[in-house]
Amino acid sequence: MRAVNYAAFAVSIVAVIIAGIALWRTEHRATRAERRDEQRMKREEEAAAAARRANPVLVPDFVSGGPTAEQVHHCYVLRNLGPAVITEVTIWIEDDDGHRVSTPSGDASDSVPLTRDDPPVQISVDVPQPIPDRQTLFIEWVDADGRHREERGHPPRHA
Repeated sequence: MRAVNYAAFAVSIVAVIIAGIALWRTEHRATRAERRDEQRMKREEEAAAAARRANPVLVPDFVSGGPTAEQVHHCYVLRNLGPAVITEVTIWIEDDDGHRVSTPSGDASDSVPLTRDDPPVQISVDVPQPIPDRQTLFIEWVDADGRHREERGHPPRHA
């Protein structure tokens, strides 16, 4: 009789262990599924927000002024490839320390609002001497989704 009790007890312990493992796996899978759903929802929200935003594209047009010039003039062509209307736009150039080294742009102020179907406009900035070794171009714009600021690469030091 005792052997039967020990066997029943051992079977009970194994059953409890198996049930515990099954419960842990179920909870682990549910947690992973929730995490995947949250990540998917976040990606979908970001994609929806991006689809609502303007998409200003700057293409270098020309650079004038050399290393001995008083300033270097950077001219860009600006287009909006996004669905939202750009209501304000500014470009500028900063040095490595984050200091603005260019004049503020204003050439596109007559062109805003700028929609996806509008023709491209020119926008430019001037960088006076001394020209920093490394420069970074920034753009800031306003659309229906708010104010946005992005880095857009490194313009040449001179023509």
